[in-house]
Amino acid sequence: MLTSTLVTTNALDLVLPNSTAQTVKKQRVSVSINENFEYFIDKEAVELNYIEAQLIDKLAGQDEQVVVLRVDKSVPIEYAVEVMDIAYRNKFKIVLATQQKR
Repeated sequence: MLTSTLVTTNALDLVLPNSTAQTVKKQRVSVSINENFEYFIDKEAVELNYIEAQLIDKLAGQDEQVVVLRVDKSVPIEYAVEVMDIAYRNKFKIVLATQQKR
């Protein structure tokens, strides 16, 4: 399942797509992809081939296994789909972070 919602600002400087959804304030595991196609889990750089194992580890034992996907709007959708596939395979809920329209 894919959900799009507004999230509070993260430390990485990404230009997110716009949305009119509400802000999410719960603690989640965040996967970010910046304009240089670099991946981060909760602000820590990580190679794509290690993302799945790290997400499994970080979400183990949590009642609600949610990944917030933060992708710079200049990044081709294929990069986001790779992370979405990982979430789908592991039955993690995924939230696509957007920025509120002004």
